[in-house]
Amino acid sequence: MVDDEVFVRNLIKRVVNRIGILLTAEAADAATARMGLERFQPDVVILDINMPGETGLHLLRAVRAGETAAERDLPVIILTSLGGDEILSTALKLDANAFVSKGEGFQALEERLRRAVEEPIDLGSADAYATVDLVAVDVMSSTDGAPAAQYFDDGLRAAADKLVPGKKLPADLLTQAGQLLLTKDTVITEAMCQRIGDIEETFGLRWKT
Repeated sequence: MVDDEVFVRNLIKRVVNRIGILLTAEAADAATARMGLERFQPDVVILDINMPGETGLHLLRAVRAGETAAERDLPVIILTSLGGDEILSTALKLDANAFVSKGEGFQALEERLRRAVEEPIDLGSADAYATVDLVAVDVMSSTDGAPAAQYFDDGLRAAADKLVPGKKLPADLLTQAGQLLLTKDTVITEAMCQRIGDIEETFGLRWKT
């Protein structure tokens, strides 16, 4: 559990203890977490984004690029109250396993925790992750109260509902503010469907028209 708020870490610990995970480790910042990964080999990391010093995105990139003692495919769940476009698109590029908002409650975290551990995703090369640009904390923005469920011109709820594993994306997929997440004709995987569903449920998405 990597979060600068001890209250949040305690809440997370309650959730994981409730489902039978009793051995846990905590860190209040990314630098401490890096050192912790040299001594503790977790099955999953629940990672905040906005922390003092390096952000959670820095730590996620380091893991995926093979720059920590952890395995590159270590499951990572993004836990945040921030829904800025750059955050979501960067976390997707770095193959975060799942997304959950701090306001979604225990059930969402428990479901995504199980999924992240049980359903690994295919990774790209370490070099590709190492070159992903990261956004600065001072440009991160909140969702400004945008509703999780969004309806679009065709009357269909949910971008994720249109996604079929093995098929191509029918149009560019954007965040609420228009940041490109995935381009048209991207071949969809099962893991991609799930992660997009997380983002949509939490922050909202829309198709390019």
